[in-house]
Amino acid sequence: MLNNSESDQLLVRLAQDGSGPAFDTLVLRYRRQLVRQVLPLVRDNSEAEDIVQDALVSAFSSLRNFRGDSSFFTWLYRIAINSAKYSRLRSSRRLPLISDIADQDDQERLVSEQFIELETPESILESQQLLHLLSVAIDELSADYRDALLLRELEGLSYEEIAERMHCPVGTVRSRVHRARESISSALRAIIEAPAAKH
Repeated sequence: MLNNSESDQLLVRLAQDGSGPAFDTLVLRYRRQLVRQVLPLVRDNSEAEDIVQDALVSAFSSLRNFRGDSSFFTWLYRIAINSAKYSRLRSSRRLPLISDIADQDDQERLVSEQFIELETPESILESQQLLHLLSVAIDELSADYRDALLLRELEGLSYEEIAERMHCPVGTVRSRVHRARESISSALRAIIEAPAAKH
């Protein structure tokens, strides 16, 4: 079973490789928390929604620039806060902007503390459900596909290193990783589209 950090890492890697459903899954996980985070800065729910939407579009456009130096949520948070900064001037009562905090450790701590405050029972349940569904999709892969995918996306091994570990040609590893990515993306697409199909 993947934890939140591992599932984010896997989803980001899949999204960077072109999986729209993987990014959509990240959006489902974090959009609500981002809106709650931006709302105290702009004092208007509609404006907060627009800012977060713009931030998500910007994040998708620059996703290949995400290197994992911070958590994915922290990265999204910074983009959203920067969007809010240009949307409306801060008042003295608003929360400090992440860009105003010079120290990297302080940035991480602030986001972590504020994110914990935003975790309602509903958002926690939603995140757990997405995590479970992603884990199920991974478990349904054949062992060879699953191992190749996790070695590539979570451990960051090269195709050559994976080939050596799995005792097979590099071309076979590339094929297994590619097919595993496609399978996960299809499973995520089904998950995302399922609620819409009920209406």
